[in-house]
Amino acid sequence: MAAVQAIGLDMATAEVVDALADRDIDAVLLKGPSTVRRLYADDPDQRLYVDVDLLVAPESFDAAEDVLAACGFSPGLGRLRAVEREWMPVTPWERTSPTPAQVDLHRGFHGVRDFAAFWSVMAGHTEEILVHDRSVAVPDASGCALVVTLHDTAVARTSKAAEDLARALTQLDDKTWAQAARRADACGAAESFALGLSHHPEGRRLAERLGLAAPLSPSVVARNLAEPGDDPAPAAAAALLLERFEDASRWRERGRVVLNIVFPSADHLRAHRPLARRGPLGLAAVRLTWPVALLTRAPKVLLLVRRAQRRSDDPAATD
Repeated sequence: MAAVQAIGLDMATAEVVDALADRDIDAVLLKGPSTVRRLYADDPDQRLYVDVDLLVAPESFDAAEDVLAACGFSPGLGRLRAVEREWMPVTPWERTSPTPAQVDLHRGFHGVRDFAAFWSVMAGHTEEILVHDRSVAVPDASGCALVVTLHDTAVARTSKAAEDLARALTQLDDKTWAQAARRADACGAAESFALGLSHHPEGRRLAERLGLAAPLSPSVVARNLAEPGDDPAPAAAAALLLERFEDASRWRERGRVVLNIVFPSADHLRAHRPLARRGPLGLAAVRLTWPVALLTRAPKVLLLVRRAQRRSDDPAATD
């Protein structure tokens, strides 16, 4: 079944990359077959993938979404407001037929603060591989190192992401990692890059050899606060709130962030609450209870916000 799924995803990759090329939209396949061929050459069947991660330039993102819609994909999160979309590095698109697949359309990545710079460093250093007989651009070795390191900084870390990074740390040399670190710095992801390396003993040794130690901002620290077995949602909310406040330099902009959290779009509610998908009455019920749910979660989220701020100021601090 895994092999059949992989074939279907490869077919979808070739189809979408072709459709994007017809609209003069370049794309880079960030993971999946790219990661397998780079890091799992000894045992390709060990690394499964369940979606297609395609990166496009931020200025081509809307046009790329139109291409996915024309290919029969539907937005997994609906059509969000501009203020809800502007900070999102990726949106999921789904299709059930003729070739079932999910495409995660990226204009950024975990921990990247400058989406345009990320596109520049990734698209400027690619190699070509064949995916279902279609030539597809994938990251070079340093780009792979950057992607797998940032992927292991998600709040809800996965064993697959940890294994990808562990393999990269043993297979790629220091020169490759030094280049990856420079690219991370260029796209505002240096702190997240350092966080990812800190999750592995060999990564910590690498960071010391390359002199990559750097203080982490509260939003990056917050992504590391969910303990194994914990519900990752509060830490994710704390990290998101801190990141958006760090990007909003004025209180008026921060007020807009808070208002959008308290009064999100209908599609945002449908994406996060099944009841909101059950017609107008279900959506109305969720709208009424949403602020109450926020208030219920607020103490835990604010506690994590404060904890992240303390640990950012003093990494040795304990709670």
